Amino acid sequence: MLTRVMAHTAEGGAPAPVPADYVRVHDEIARDSLGRYGRHEIKHTDEGMLVSFPNAAAAVEAASSMQQLFRRLRETTPEISPAVSIVIAAGAPIQKARDPRLTPVRIATALMAHAGLNDVLVAPPVTDLMKGEMFRFERTGTFQITGVDQPLALFRVNW
Repeated sequence: MLTRVMAHTAEGGAPAPVPADYVRVHDEIARDSLGRYGRHEIKHTDEGMLVSFPNAAAAVEAASSMQQLFRRLRETTPEISPAVSIVIAAGAPIQKARDPRLTPVRIATALMAHAGLNDVLVAPPVTDLMKGEMFRFERTGTFQITGVDQPLALFRVNW
């Protein structure tokens, strides 16, 4: 899982810097929520986190829980509530196959380029691993990873 705190755009549509309060609130909610799902925080970026989970279901449940908490916060305290994009990819952390371009981190990074405010996006095999679970996925198109010939399906989690 990769999360990214997003700020509202500045005048003229240019990206605005992310306020430190947004990052602090993200970190508190994310760590609290993620802790309930067996996560391992790999890296904190300036505006988000890279996190691993024991399985895809735990990652999707944690992402949905986080987005619900962020939504409630936006409704009650909009001045300190960040918009957060979350993407989830699954697989071995280090690709031992012939194509290292399809590691989960590379897939998540490519997915993030398509994530809007408050989205939870996933790519296969997450949807395959979630068969029989309570979540619904909406296919929203495809995305490309540099150097990979075939596009990958893009799904939005209806959290």
